[in-house]
Amino acid sequence: MKRIVSLCSIIVLCAFATMGQKLQDVIYMKNDNILRGEIIERQLNGIVKIRTTDRNILVLNESEIERISKEELASQSINSYKKFKGIAEFGVMPGLGPNKLDMEKLSIIGSFQLSPYFSLGAGSGLRDVFSYDMLMPFFVDLRTYLPRGKLVPYLALGAGYAFNINQDFNPEGYFINPEFGLMLKVRNRFSIHLGLGYNAQWLDNHYKWRWDEESLEVEKITDPIHGISIVAGITF
Repeated sequence: MKRIVSLCSIIVLCAFATMGQKLQDVIYMKNDNILRGEIIERQLNGIVKIRTTDRNILVLNESEIERISKEELASQSINSYKKFKGIAEFGVMPGLGPNKLDMEKLSIIGSFQLSPYFSLGAGSGLRDVFSYDMLMPFFVDLRTYLPRGKLVPYLALGAGYAFNINQDFNPEGYFINPEFGLMLKVRNRFSIHLGLGYNAQWLDNHYKWRWDEESLEVEKITDPIHGISIVAGITF
């Protein structure tokens, strides 16, 4: 009898302890993001609405979701999709237009995932302009994603200013770089991507020399170097 009473007491205490624990809905997305909060609506057409711990309401599709679970309430109020990530890219650009200057570029970007669909960051790197100089850009990077599984389409826009390394780091000019492509999630936070973009780099200190009979003429080039670029990169 005493054993039964003791066992019942333990069960009751465990029940009260469980009741005291606050649980929250946790949505694990297929793009490796994690959302925490309260699911406020699930529709028959696959739409899921969640009120996140920072009081935002997100509308998701079940095709974007890996799984949903109930977990103990996390102490932090910021969702895990607001996380820092690194992006490294290498690209080549055959030059177009009157300048026809080819370019290779290497970019390192630090970015914050603001939501499952947007990230914002800043970066730098190197731009090797053939038959010209080596440039170092500083730029902002905005990306939007369409998570539908392991293969994620994305759009990116980079814009900033470049400095000439070979000329005592003199200011060179503005540049803009829109890009679109596909990102493949390999594991956890590691992904690879391949993109196609457009590059336009203005060169404030670019001159062209040519001989006219017996004199040397110097002409300043005001047109930007530009072209279609192919980019490959990793996200980590």
